[in-house]
Order: sequence, then structure tokens, then C-alpha cells
Amino acid sequence: MKTPIYFDHHATMPPTAAHLHELMTLLHGAGGNPSNRHAWGRAARRALELAREQVAGLLHCSRHQVIFVSGATEGNHMVVHAVSEQVQGKQANFVLTAGEHPCHVKPCEHLAAQGCFELRIVPLNRDGIVERAALVEMMDEHTAYVGINHLNHETGLVNPLMELAIAAKERALCHVHVDAAQSYGKCALAALLDGPVDSLTASGHKIGALKGVGCVYIKDLGRLRPMLLGGDQERGRRAGTENLAGILSFGLRARDIAAQPHWLDPTRQLYDTLLEQLHQYADVKIWGQPALSARTALAFVIQGRAADQLELVWERQGMALGRGAACSRDSQGSAVLRAMGATVWEAKNAFRLSLGPQNTRSHIDAFIQALATELGSGSPSAG
Repeated sequence: MKTPIYFDHHATMPPTAAHLHELMTLLHGAGGNPSNRHAWGRAARRALELAREQVAGLLHCSRHQVIFVSGATEGNHMVVHAVSEQVQGKQANFVLTAGEHPCHVKPCEHLAAQGCFELRIVPLNRDGIVERAALVEMMDEHTAYVGINHLNHETGLVNPLMELAIAAKERALCHVHVDAAQSYGKCALAALLDGPVDSLTASGHKIGALKGVGCVYIKDLGRLRPMLLGGDQERGRRAGTENLAGILSFGLRARDIAAQPHWLDPTRQLYDTLLEQLHQYADVKIWGQPALSARTALAFVIQGRAADQLELVWERQGMALGRGAACSRDSQGSAVLRAMGATVWEAKNAFRLSLGPQNTRSHIDAFIQALATELGSGSPSAG
């Protein structure tokens, strides 16, 4: 049986055995409910607040500005609903980029359909990013919210976030929100929070923590309204007993990344090798401009080859690749790629290959060999 090769780190970056061992040791001494005042509860609370400091430390923000949630999906919903409540009864529009994850788009579409605000979508250019002029064109004095995906979940391309956020603030008195589910721990974010960004969401399992935990950074805590009511957890912004295991896992990974800021350098070198190899094949089309990539993922399509058939090829080789957003499958294929000019066929038959620290050069070689076998000896382009 072939050794499994995992190429789907943008969907989930699996935790390492060493991480899980440290987490279990930490949990052993923090087994109480963090809301209780007895010794077991106080130990759990101390561990939780240390994790909050660790997660905030990677953002260079105050721990009081970090609210733990179940993930970026809940965080995006929380921010969108909070801003929507603030503009209730007013003439307002929300602006999103065409590269947003469905968990950011869907709540906006839902509220717009109820007449809460007008929803406007900024197009991507063919390189896969949002241009300043395109964003400003969609805005006016009634723009209340601008939502920007930082590192795209499908293409691995990075929007010029500082430029876009500053432009948004210059154009309107609006709330600027960043979906940083893929970029937290991978891209520098501190300068954004010191400047024009009002809120940001992150997700633990994208950097090797457990699934089911994330956070919302909010510059002004008073602007964040709770979606879940009941207890006073998370400063009254999210009721319910905290997911202590997930939060501590998130904190440990934030701590480790802060101590090793270049942790993805070997992964990015593998990306460069992969890209160089793929360029040999005329039938392989890669979406976006590699120079704008975070060098952790790429989206590609093999001309004339259906993705359903290719999935069986990857499966036989023990390889796991993604297709679009892991939690959404659009009947028209990837909305992100369609926004970049892809045909419906291309959007439906594209793959996402995303790399992580556990990948090696041998994994890249194995993938290229499988690709060469599938395409045949005549497929490499001349020169």
C-alpha cells in the first residue's frame, strides 16, 4: 500500500503527534470549567487566558480584543450580523470581494435578501486579486461594511490588504473586516490592526491546531454583539462553555509560530519546486499570478480531464487534493475561479493543491510522476 500523501492543508492542517501530546498534558491540569471559581475552574481559566495571550501575541494586539469562537465561519457571521444591526433602518450597502469564502458571502446574501442592506461584489482581476480602483468604484458614502479575504482559500493568492483597507477608509466611514482564516500565522498582520482594520477572523485548524476553534479580533469590543445568548463567557460576547481543548491547542500553535516565524519557509520552497515542474506541462493551467501567492497553495485544471476521473487517479496514488472550498460545493464550480474568468467547465474541474510542513520533496516528485503517467510522455511543453 502506498504511503498517504496529504496535499489539502488549506482545508485542514493536521496537528502533529508532538502537539497532541503537549495538549493532552496541558489539559490534564486544566480539567475544570473555566467559569467556576473553585481550584479546578481557576486552573482552567488560567490556561484559557494564557492561550488568549498567545493567540493575541501573534497579532500583536491586546488579549482583551480577542474573542474565542468555533471558527472563522462563526466569526464572520458574528461580525456581519453586528454591523448589520448597527445600520438597521438606514440606507446602507455592504461590499465584499468576489474571492470571499462562502461563510462570509452567505450571511451577507441572507441579510441583503431581507432588505437589511444592499450587497455589492468587487470583481477580481485575472491575476486573482482585488484592485484598489475596483474596490473604490463599488463604494459610496452609504458603504457601512467592507469585507476582504486576505489569503485566498483556493488559489493561495494574497490581496494587497493594507492598500485596500486604507482606500476603503478614505472612501467611506465603514467597518473594514478581514477574513484571515488562511493567513493567520502565515502572513504578517500586526500593521493592519494598528491601522485601518476594524475586525479579523482566524481559524485554528488552518495552522495545525484542533478543529472547531477560532477567534475574532475586534478593535472596539463595544461594536461586537453576541449571536449566542445565555452565559457571560467571552466578556458576554459568546455564551456557552468554552471549547477548552481547542482553545489551548490554538494557543500552543500560536506560541510555536511566534517562536519560529519562518516555519513555512521549507513549505514555500516546495511550492516553488512544484510550480517549476507543473510549468513543463502544456495541459496544466494554473490560476492566478504566482508572484502574488503566499506560496502555500495553487489552483489548477488539466485541460480535457474531468476532475471526478482525476480524483480516482490521486486516490489510487494515496494522494489527497482539494476541490474548491472544503465546506462548499457549488453546482457551477468554484466561484473564485469563475470570478477570475474561468469557464464553468474549468471551475468545476479544478483542483487545489495546498502544502504544509509535513510535505517533502519526495511528495512533490510522487505527484509529478503520477501526473506524467496520467498525461503521457507527449504532454510536457517544448522548452
